[in-house]
Amino acid sequence: MLTISRTLGRLPRRGDDSPHWFLALRGLLPILINNWADLKQGPFSPLLVRHNVQPKIPYSPDDHILKALGVLFSPSAITSTSLADLQICAKELNLLRRSFSLPYSHPTLNAQGAVHIWTGFVSQEYMELLFDRRPEALVLLAYFCVLLKKLDSCWYFKGLGGALLEGIQEELAVEWRPWIQWAIEQPVE
Repeated sequence: MLTISRTLGRLPRRGDDSPHWFLALRGLLPILINNWADLKQGPFSPLLVRHNVQPKIPYSPDDHILKALGVLFSPSAITSTSLADLQICAKELNLLRRSFSLPYSHPTLNAQGAVHIWTGFVSQEYMELLFDRRPEALVLLAYFCVLLKKLDSCWYFKGLGGALLEGIQEELAVEWRPWIQWAIEQPVE
């Protein structure tokens, strides 16, 4: 029997026979976007004030750390990953940097909104790298866990950031673990 931490820290898999929270969050944003006009006509329309999610400032206090991660996805990175796959990770890193900046640049979006935005807009190409357990994709997911750790007081995110980081750490080969040290050191809020 898996412990709660083990269950929370389970990484999404291709063809998973159990629902996974990451894939559920990933599907939520497109459903909302595709049905926004109908939702605005319903009883919750006063709650559905749509905001431009582009940040007014492009950086968060942690941006220098995220930006430094970009070296892992540069063409000069010495990995077995193809240039095309590195470009996918670099694109998702830019999306993650923008997501990190949202709580600092947008008056109505907090870390919870940032989590939903990154999971909702992350590409299928990135998901394939994650399903294949490519270390670069796992490192990027570890940095996403920092946003999750900021939401530990929210009942449905409780313990998720730390547990997922443990799952990532177990999956990564020892030589890749220094890349996620910053994410591990970030406090739970």
